[in-house]
Amino acid sequence: MPNRLPDSDLYNPDYIIVLDSPIQGKGIFTTKPCEAGDVLMIITGETINADECLRREEEEANVYIFYNDDETYIDTAMTEKIRYINHSCEPNAEVKDRDRESLYLVALRTIQAGEELTIDYDYEEIYEICFTRNPVCKKDQCTARQRWLDLQSLSE
Repeated sequence: MPNRLPDSDLYNPDYIIVLDSPIQGKGIFTTKPCEAGDVLMIITGETINADECLRREEEEANVYIFYNDDETYIDTAMTEKIRYINHSCEPNAEVKDRDRESLYLVALRTIQAGEELTIDYDYEEIYEICFTRNPVCKKDQCTARQRWLDLQSLSE
């Protein structure tokens, strides 16, 4: 995986900033161009187990938790930047394994300076939310929308 910076510079990179997002609320944006495969940042937060993850999601409505493995989740609710990453059905970044306490955010394609960084949240309900509330969703051209419609027809 290409990585032009040492890991120590990827924990809170200065080229990733938080701004108002056309998708929803705030988002994270890159101030420099990035190539496909570049490590954009290291995702860290509080490491928790599956039971605590479920409790926080249900009791606290915490939506800032990343899956790491079957036993480990990373709660990014108290982080400065990654908590603001928005969903896109056509994301420009993805989350990759790193270790038990962190993950990588990696560019899926070339990303221009000033572009919002997005990932696919990859849970069933997000596609309906995206189609109905995201003003920049491409709706009819979206392959994720088609997957969601196919799932809906199977459940009928």
